[in-house]
Amino acid sequence: MSKSSGFRVLAAGAVAAALALALPAAAHADGWDHGRGHGWGHHKHHRDGGGWGGWGAYYAPPVVVMPPPPPRVVYAPPPAYYVPPPPRVVYAPPPPAGVNIGVFVPFR
Repeated sequence: MSKSSGFRVLAAGAVAAALALALPAAAHADGWDHGRGHGWGHHKHHRDGGGWGGWGAYYAPPVVVMPPPPPRVVYAPPPAYYVPPPPRVVYAPPPPAGVNIGVFVPFR
């Protein structure tokens, strides 16, 4: 294959690509009306953003309306009651010297 034939193939491909991109655009050169008037059919919202609420309706998540959260319930601490301390424990005096304080367990 010579240089000139490669150039011709490249040029033909470029022309074909340009036509492939230009022909669909030319079909809608009338502003998507297709000769039927300004507000015709499905293509109206594509052109001027009307239809179903403008462009924001297409590219934004739906608006979620939620009620406010219920008020927080704060409980008061329980009432504090004053209780006097228990009475002091009084132990018996120590046994006299020589008295054995053992556990008496009878063996029967």
